[in-house]
Parts: sequence; C-alpha cells; structure tokens
Amino acid sequence: MGLKVAILGCGQFSRHFIPLFRVHPLIEKLALCDMDTKKLNDYANRFKPDDVFASFDALLDSDYEAVCVFTQPYTHAPLVLKALEAGKHVWSCVPVADSIDDIERIANAVRARRKIYYNAETSLFAPDVVFCQKKYRAGEFGRIVYSECEYYHDWSHLYDVMKERAGDNWITGAAAPPMWYPSHSVSMIVIVTGAHMTHVSCMGVMDDNPDGYNIYKPGNMFNNVFSNESALYTMSDGSVTRHNEFRRIGHLGATRLSVFGTKGSFENTSYKSAWVTTTDSVDITDQITCDGEKMIDTGAGAMEGYAPVHDVDILPESFRADDIFKGHSGAHPFLVHDFLTALSEGNLLPSNNIWQAARYMIPGLVAHESALLAGQRLQIPDLGDPKPF
Repeated sequence: MGLKVAILGCGQFSRHFIPLFRVHPLIEKLALCDMDTKKLNDYANRFKPDDVFASFDALLDSDYEAVCVFTQPYTHAPLVLKALEAGKHVWSCVPVADSIDDIERIANAVRARRKIYYNAETSLFAPDVVFCQKKYRAGEFGRIVYSECEYYHDWSHLYDVMKERAGDNWITGAAAPPMWYPSHSVSMIVIVTGAHMTHVSCMGVMDDNPDGYNIYKPGNMFNNVFSNESALYTMSDGSVTRHNEFRRIGHLGATRLSVFGTKGSFENTSYKSAWVTTTDSVDITDQITCDGEKMIDTGAGAMEGYAPVHDVDILPESFRADDIFKGHSGAHPFLVHDFLTALSEGNLLPSNNIWQAARYMIPGLVAHESALLAGQRLQIPDLGDPKPF
C-alpha cells in the first residue's frame, strides 16, 4: 500500500510542490484542502487530486496519514499541533513557529504521539550547503573558526507575493521582524557543522519607507520597526557566526553562506564561489550552479534546477524529468523525497526533525529580542539533541 498525503493550502507556494507529490512512486492518494472554495476548485481542476476537503477538520477525520502545511507563517504552529494531536504525520513549511513555547509544544506532541514532524527547510539541499557539508565531513575545513549566513530578500520582490497571499490587507501581517524568518540562513551553518547557536548579540536597522509603503510603522501588529537585522552568535563548537536578515536592500537576493576553517575555507559571493586554502584558491562556482533559470521574484536569487554537487541518483526517475519544477536551487524534489522516504520507512527522526528545526528557528527569535535591547548579549535556549523513540 502506498502513502496517503494531503496538501493543506492551495496557494502560491504549494503549486510548486503538488506536482512533485503527484508523481512520486510512494504516493497512493493525494488530497487538497483549503477553506477558500474558489482556490480549492481551481487547484482541483488544475492538479486532479484524488480527494478534496473544504475544511481542516474534515481532512483530520479522514484516513489520510500525513498533512503538508502550506499556509501563512503565523498559522503553522496551531495547524501543526492540531494535526499531530489528531494522529497525523506533518510536513510544515518554514518558519516553525513564532514563539519558543510553541516549538516546545510541537516537540512534546511529536514524542507523545510518535508522529513525524518534517520542517521543509530548503537550505538542507542548497548546493553550497551540500558542498560544504561534504568538505566538513571529509575534514578539509579543519576546525571551524568563523562563518557567515545571510538571507537578502528586498521588498520589491515580495509585494506581489504578499498581495496574492493576503489580499487588500496584506500590510497588516507584513511587518514581522526579519529575524522571525531566520531558518534559511541559520540552518546552513547548523547543517554543515552540526554546531548550534548558544549566545547572540543583534542590532536592527529602522525602516525609512523609501518606496512609500508604511510597513514597519510603530504600533503595527508585531510592534516591529526593523526592516534589517544583523546578529553575531557564539556557536557550541567555539566558533563565531555572523547572520544577516535584510528586507530593504539593493540586491537581487541571496540565501548563502561562507565558512572559514583552520585548514580550508569556502567563500560565496554573488559572482563567484571558491574553495580557499593557505596555498590556493579554486573557483568551484560551476559545481554549485544549477542548470535552470534565476528565480529573482520567488526565490530571493535562488536558481531552478539541479547542480553538479547534487546526488540526483537518490531521486526517483519521475523527479528528473525536464518538466518537473526544481525550485529553491533544486531543493524541492529532494525535500519531498526525503519526507516521503521517512514516512514510508517509519523514520520518526528525519533530517529536518523538530529538534533540528528548533535550532534553525530559536536563534532568530532570541536575536530579535537582543535587537530590542540595543544588542544586549542573550543566551539561546536549546531543546537538545533528538533522542531515539
């Protein structure tokens, strides 16, 4: 018997993933769920699911074993918790949650219900992360001393996305602190080295509304006036990490890292990527460059397609077809395959499990608190390593 998986949310992001779930060989039945009947009907006509559900409760009462949450960020935690309590396995888009308490609740529910939680953090399969992880595991970095991670996504690339998602009132939910969306950046370092953030000092840059949109005005629902935030972390391995989350920046967009070790270093810029040692600098740009188009509007500068560093042999043949969208620098197909494989094998601790995802998210939440305190150095809580079930 194959897997029965339901997609919750017929929006701009899920449309890139539904075809992947549709053609994966482990899928027996695929359902769509959305409370907006127009969107639901439009997607049903477009993607031909096996079932549709007009309410979340109806989906949870069905025999579908897994729910994939593709909804607005602030809804992730309550929907994930409700699905876990109903006995469903869960895939959730990022971010995990906007509070440490909710992250802990999800971890407790995962363990109590013995269900999979999979955080669909795309950086797990970003080409530069894959390259650096291989170098790190081979010992070629030596000891890590310093790293950089950044997510540059100017609002000029986000307006249309937010308007489509939230309609006329899109500005209401637009002023979330940049550090509340940290996992694309933070996860890169955590994935490569296995170390996590222990302390942080963060500074914020107040927005000056250069384009006339008064998004970060005082008194907004998040009480946030920062459009850009920069953090400096102490890591559990003794190294230091600089982390930028910028939403007002004259830049095409980027999600990337650089890592510096005692034996070798990886430097990543908008134009070139290099492996550097004390005796040489080797251009490795071709190894981590995807074969598709640049996705400035949807991927913060990410590419579409696979890179030479990707191990595409682990993917089903259906995911190698030319007409399959390979978004976020090839990460989408790998994420879907990783989740469905864990589900099929009963692996309750997949790569992006809740304890790993907590280390992607909590540093950003604490970093924003530091920014509100003018850069005061704060300790970062840690849920610890996942323990076998």
